[in-house]
Amino acid sequence: MTRRPAQVQVSRRSYTHTVCCLADHNADKTPSVLFKAELLTSGLGEQKVTFSGNDHDPMVITNKLMEVFPKLQQGGGFEFLKLVGSTRSRNLALLQCPSTGYTLAYLKDPSTMIGQATINIRPLQQDLPLDCESSRPASGPVIPCITCQKEVPFSEMKLHRLSCNGTPMQESEREQEGGQSEENDSETALVSDSVPVRPETSAESAVVPAVIVNEELDRKETDSEWKLIKEPTQAAKVFKENLLREHATGKPLRMKMDVRDSEEDRERELLLFYKQQQEWACPLHCTLVGDVAIGEGVMRYFMTTIISKLQFGFSLDLGGMGQTLLFEGEPDHLVPAASEALIESNLFRVAGRMLGHTFLHDGPHVTGLSPAVIHVLFNGDPEMATVVTEDCPDLHIRSIIELLEHEDLTPEQKDTVSDLSMSWDLPAVTKNKSEMAT
Repeated sequence: MTRRPAQVQVSRRSYTHTVCCLADHNADKTPSVLFKAELLTSGLGEQKVTFSGNDHDPMVITNKLMEVFPKLQQGGGFEFLKLVGSTRSRNLALLQCPSTGYTLAYLKDPSTMIGQATINIRPLQQDLPLDCESSRPASGPVIPCITCQKEVPFSEMKLHRLSCNGTPMQESEREQEGGQSEENDSETALVSDSVPVRPETSAESAVVPAVIVNEELDRKETDSEWKLIKEPTQAAKVFKENLLREHATGKPLRMKMDVRDSEEDRERELLLFYKQQQEWACPLHCTLVGDVAIGEGVMRYFMTTIISKLQFGFSLDLGGMGQTLLFEGEPDHLVPAASEALIESNLFRVAGRMLGHTFLHDGPHVTGLSPAVIHVLFNGDPEMATVVTEDCPDLHIRSIIELLEHEDLTPEQKDTVSDLSMSWDLPAVTKNKSEMAT
């Protein structure tokens, strides 16, 4: 009886990662949000790719990338790059290609220090075309953009929203109202010119301005009295009341949500509302379409929903990683997510408006932020903020930083720490580890 030879066990676990295919073969910086949209319409750009096959076979990566990005075949090969430097850095550094080629085992190796960072793919020999001929044709009905009124195919609306610079509807309404008020003023002027007006007496002309000046002085004193209150909660309450009273006669803000829409559509409505330039202390009117609720309960629902999204994330995929988290890490050490897409899309500015608005209307609070983040939010010097290892949400990077707590480092540990330091534009590890840790 012939014995069958033993089969070699091959690792075939799948590996999913976010990659971004660039067009320029000399690119050394990450593309902006707007240019990413252009890349995406050209069949390139950012995609979440799942590789499956032998961890040591370079063709697993090559074949999958050629399938996802057909234009990459025109580049004469490709190379991988990763982001280096600080959070706001856009500089890319080359991931040296092993002699066997890029493999899943290489990407998974902790020494490459990729983690969850986006892998940028650069064509090796020549630029890739940025035409839309090979990308998927537009599908779905043509619908108007609510910001610029341009008619856009349904399948391209999300990309259009990234680059839309049209005049928001609310600003257009405000301009129209401004025009109407100017017309009313001119009409009033015409009437005053044609109708005789009783001249003021000297007593009236002397008293009225004095009353107005006194009212303005009283208002200024009232507006600044919160600064003299030592108890923070009471000071915040007085500040809020003064601000709301000052804008009580302003144009009301109207926030609307249809409970019958999907969660993603409701989130888009919220984000669109807070992306507009508005006077946020003006009266707020909230409407739940498809629900019988009215009054303060509706406003509480909106404020609770807003804080829930900030605390636990949006269902919308705004950064190419599935759920969009604005804060990451463990409780009491949450820090802003280090995502270039979130920073460039001004989503943190939107988050700031949401936080301020919920404060004005007695909504709930975001909890669990790192003390270092709170220090900076309250105008503290970022250089003086006390950062601890628990503030690092990346467990792999945290484990490398914790190596500095050891008395002696092995040569391998020194190399690991030095690689991390140099990727942040910091000096390599020396014998004085305490100085490095600070």
